[in-house]
Amino acid sequence: MKKRILKFSKILFLLGLISSITLYIIIINSWKFHLTKFELSEFTKDIKLAKKLPKKFYELYNMEFDGSLKNGIVEQEFKSLMSGTNEPSINLWSSRFYLHSNNKKYYKNMLFTLHSLALKLEKKTTKKENLNWIMSKMDFINSQNGIRSASNFYFGKKLFDLNDEELATLVIMSKNPSLYNPLRRPELIKSKVKILISKKLKNQSITK
Repeated sequence: MKKRILKFSKILFLLGLISSITLYIIIINSWKFHLTKFELSEFTKDIKLAKKLPKKFYELYNMEFDGSLKNGIVEQEFKSLMSGTNEPSINLWSSRFYLHSNNKKYYKNMLFTLHSLALKLEKKTTKKENLNWIMSKMDFINSQNGIRSASNFYFGKKLFDLNDEELATLVIMSKNPSLYNPLRRPELIKSKVKILISKKLKNQSITK
């Protein structure tokens, strides 16, 4: 009886191992069903060529988005799940943005495709490069496409001339531009900016 149980356990273990390896291979290679190698190469080039953002923007973004500029994809997904913040990895965000904007039919295996492409980007690009690219493409509503256009429209300044509160406003807007619209919900976004700036000041006092 014990031998049968042991044999059955070994079989279950092997089946689980084979299933895990198969699933891993599917996830890693899923991007190939939706992008050619040339398209992937052009996408990564586009990400790397995106203009840099102010250093303070990166700092504020990283605080608001639960450390997503430092965490790897798996770590960020686990952290987001455990904390209930639902802050995705920046690589997943750029992957989703690319697939949607290029009308890629990935809905049948969306989870695999997003993670497959995101993992590929993680090897070829940095988190900050992905953020640069996303912010250059983002719709900040009121006909403002890209963070530089939004900076001029909402503050009458160039991006690198913005102060902490103004940069924090753009960070908050990037979470949901329609919800955090400075023209329609000024008090809501001001309260969110105040919280983020307080978090930044608290972090500075701890590091000193």
